Amino acid sequence: MNANLSSVLDILSDAEAARMEGCRRVCRLLPFEPTSVILHILVENEKRLGAFDTPLLESATKIIEDHKIQRNITDWPFEHFWDNPYEPRHSKLLAYFLNPDEDHRCGTFLLGQLFDVLKALHVLPNDHEFLSDHCRVSQPEFIDLLIERDWEDEQFAIIIENKINWARDQDKQLQRYVTSVMKRGFGVKQIYVLYLPLTSHKNPDPNDVDAIRKLGVNYEKITFETHIRNWLESVLHSKPNLEWPAAMQSGMRDNLSHYLNLIRFLINKQKELKMNHELLKQLEQAEKENRLPTWSQAESLQKSAGELKQCLESALRGKLLIEIESILQGKQEDVWLCMESEPTEKIVVANAYDERFGDSVDLCVHADECVNVCFGGNNDGFWIGYMRSGSPDKQKRLEPLIESEAEARIKSTEGNDQTWFAWVWRKEITYDNCMNNASRLAEMLVEMRKSLVDRLKKKSVRP
Repeated sequence: MNANLSSVLDILSDAEAARMEGCRRVCRLLPFEPTSVILHILVENEKRLGAFDTPLLESATKIIEDHKIQRNITDWPFEHFWDNPYEPRHSKLLAYFLNPDEDHRCGTFLLGQLFDVLKALHVLPNDHEFLSDHCRVSQPEFIDLLIERDWEDEQFAIIIENKINWARDQDKQLQRYVTSVMKRGFGVKQIYVLYLPLTSHKNPDPNDVDAIRKLGVNYEKITFETHIRNWLESVLHSKPNLEWPAAMQSGMRDNLSHYLNLIRFLINKQKELKMNHELLKQLEQAEKENRLPTWSQAESLQKSAGELKQCLESALRGKLLIEIESILQGKQEDVWLCMESEPTEKIVVANAYDERFGDSVDLCVHADECVNVCFGGNNDGFWIGYMRSGSPDKQKRLEPLIESEAEARIKSTEGNDQTWFAWVWRKEITYDNCMNNASRLAEMLVEMRKSLVDRLKKKSVRP
């Protein structure tokens, strides 16, 4: 393969990472419940978009019937929506989340959280409180989102111009919005205009921005990628407390989580399109220099890339298991490696590039003559569980206790075959982050072993 294509390979690698991230998240974009607010607002057909008076259950059920949708999210016909997200729907959804007058009664809380994030990111000035009580959230006169507060202790109006779909700017639209809000009784210093595209690559008409700044209006650009995502994450990662509205516990938190997944997907989709554009530029330049690869070379590259991926995964598994083994040996644990196909045979490897790591390899920590606590992996991912050892008759007597321990410790009773009492996939451990989790996994294995041994002793299963 032509060595000059290394830059193309780099772009391909980035594009594939974004594509895989999108694939992982697309199945969690929307909740399956027919009463879902996200489903109602973002997926509703055009003739019902303008109003909230249709009961959610009736509306969502009709949509499901129209499209003959089952409970598999990948069946939804949303291709056009992902490629060109419909701006008014996102504006309606943000208004729904932030409106203190909505029935969910979370608006004041969520609006306050948004103000805190915008102040922390220096979008709103820190010398103003930006209180969320007594705020009104509306969409008047073609403004995507307007947040007003004219209570006596603090007055402000925040205009949000949503450009999630990269639509072109209308002539003097920001100036017209400011004029409209001034007619509502706000002075120029009390008005904040926030331009909101998906990513930072989209900018408003500079003449429009200059005009409102000359008036004295406050202007900043925010993005879904940074500011809206930070807001959603700050809410979702905060610990519930007595100040949380009840609906945050009963359903709104799920709605926010689904919307965050959707924003992440759209960002990754945009990055993928940009990467593909860069790839085409690289190929165009290669053709000009008479070094464009042939189709057979590209096909060979695809095969080689797949084989390279498998080898890299094998080496990473090896490095991870050897690192955990070393940590546990330092803790004086009885630990060894084995092939899952031969669990009773201990193996010794010289380094992480041993070809046996290309198969299913397990790291075992001795707990009892009939059971070992194990961590392992293959090309599909990583798992943790309780592996059988010793005589089948003795294993059978311990089986209910070990299954109970597995359900309590790893929330799983999967397995129960000739090799395993129980095991579970650890999907949070990926090939990108596995080495950073070596110490934590070692601690987990020790804790699992100690807990199991204690239970065996307490139940008098062992003298």
